[in-house]
Amino acid sequence: METDTLVWIIVAVVVVLAVVALVMAMQKKRQRDRELRREQAGQLRYEAVAATPDVRTATERLHHAEARAELAHVEARKADEEVVGLKRALAAEEAQRENHLREADRIDPDVNTRTKGYAPGATTDATTGTTDLEGRRRN
Repeated sequence: METDTLVWIIVAVVVVLAVVALVMAMQKKRQRDRELRREQAGQLRYEAVAATPDVRTATERLHHAEARAELAHVEARKADEEVVGLKRALAAEEAQRENHLREADRIDPDVNTRTKGYAPGATTDATTGTTDLEGRRRN
């Protein structure tokens, strides 16, 4: 064998051994990294399990707050409905009051319901022209 060939064979063997060593070192590093990630994952899982009571407590607080909010919405809707009913009742009472006042003014000989400033319940004294807003005659 020639020396040049022998040198090239030795160089090739050294290069192959270097590549094999590099590949093995990389695999070992990957294995260490995987182990480290497993440990980190285990630690995170442990912390997550440890935080479970906190999550449960927060979830319970959230559910209680949602229930209170829903109850408040229901009560608000009921109050709104009550307001609408009371407004209708008030409007009906006011209409009935105005009808009674109009009828009283219609049959009262001292009230002219055809005047420009006529308002139900406001009577005008025929002799003085003064108005009593509560429907009482002035003497």
